[in-house]
Amino acid sequence: MVNHDGAYHAYVNSCPHVGTPLDLWPNEFWSEDGRLFVCSTHGALFEPDTGNCVAGPCAGDALTRLAIRRDGEDVVVSCPDA
Repeated sequence: MVNHDGAYHAYVNSCPHVGTPLDLWPNEFWSEDGRLFVCSTHGALFEPDTGNCVAGPCAGDALTRLAIRRDGEDVVVSCPDA
């Protein structure tokens, strides 16, 4: 889950290209400039607010979005069944 420009977004940590996790090291998803998520496997770049891939071998695809809801002060992410 990420708070980007004041709005929360959550995605499955799986690249749409080959299904590998985006992060090589735990919870390290950001590009060097801090503007996009980067896939550590092949460098695909994803917009944090939409999950859309804007560069790399899966350009045009998107990360799988997870449902988010507020519960008082908490932000709850719903994960699909495995």
